[in-house]
Amino acid sequence: MMPTELRQKLALGLFMPNCSNMPSISTHRVVRDQWTYEHNESLALAAEGYGFEYLFPVSRWRGFGGETNFLGTSLETTTWAAALLRATSSINVFSTVHIPLFHPFVVAKMGATLSHMSGNR
Repeated sequence: MMPTELRQKLALGLFMPNCSNMPSISTHRVVRDQWTYEHNESLALAAEGYGFEYLFPVSRWRGFGGETNFLGTSLETTTWAAALLRATSSINVFSTVHIPLFHPFVVAKMGATLSHMSGNR
């Protein structure tokens, strides 16, 4: 049995719809504007209000094509995170990067700036 001081509570987070057609690869009842920043911000504020601890984006640079073009329209995750960190007050916001596209020093600087903007969230 783990000592009480080492136990952690369950932390809940959300995968955010920062890409089009996020819930499913389907043409049935598609919500066309679910990927927009405005929608993401309203979900982030609701999640924070309900006590969720984390928000996770999906990082895509292009969709899968076809009739649905699954994940074809998306918000870049670092600027997305910066905006959500400013809109919220306590929830942790993750960002993702594609390593071949960004030099590690650039990613480190972006992360440090996000940390500074959010009070180390």
